[in-house]
Amino acid sequence: MSALEAIYSAGFIGNVIAVPVLREIAAVFLAFAISKDCKARDNGSSVLWGIFTLISPLIAGVVYGIYSRFFSDRKAETDVDKKRAKSSVRLCILAVFTYIMSFIMLIISVIAITSAGLAGQQTDDFDMFIRYYDRNQVEYSSLEEVPLFDKENNMYHIDNSSFFIVGSYYDDNGTEYDYDNSYISEDGYFYYDESKSLKENDDGYFYDADGKKYALIDDWIYWDKDGKIHFTSGKVTSDRLAFDE
Repeated sequence: MSALEAIYSAGFIGNVIAVPVLREIAAVFLAFAISKDCKARDNGSSVLWGIFTLISPLIAGVVYGIYSRFFSDRKAETDVDKKRAKSSVRLCILAVFTYIMSFIMLIISVIAITSAGLAGQQTDDFDMFIRYYDRNQVEYSSLEEVPLFDKENNMYHIDNSSFFIVGSYYDDNGTEYDYDNSYISEDGYFYYDESKSLKENDDGYFYDADGKKYALIDDWIYWDKDGKIHFTSGKVTSDRLAFDE
């Protein structure tokens, strides 16, 4: 994973996980704060106010603040009520602080995603903005569109695979070539080993009787702008096939 990908991933995680979690924590703090204040001042049902706050913390906070400030003049009378009122204030401060933290986290996440995304558009090192090419250096907008060619220049397209599983390849006549026997040669040609003549080596690659190197197509295949063959795993990470090593 490149530095840009790490920055983008951190921003994405912050935006979709950290920010919502912080907001929920703040909502819980506020719900307890309002519930305690209700009990201390006898301002209606503490349970209902707590549920209302969890469902819609901002609206509940504004409504309760207006209600307790302008429509309810009840004071905490007993020592227990006074302690509840003080605890409510502390919880309310925690809620506001947590909301502020979530807002700061949101800003940082947006900046990270935007900056990494814009920078990633200028490089092929960022998976989200990879330029996909076929063997003939024709560019494609998506990974699934990249065709493979055999030595006779026959074209093979992948079927509609799921997000994590590579499907079979089909030629222009609709003949299916399952990925269990589909290979890419070291010179970039599609090869279907129906007779299973290729032998796997300890390096994870397959070799024919002449020592020519092949890779099993169990991932999406594409070429970069320099003509290097790559494969992707789950459409998340990208690695170059080690044909020239």
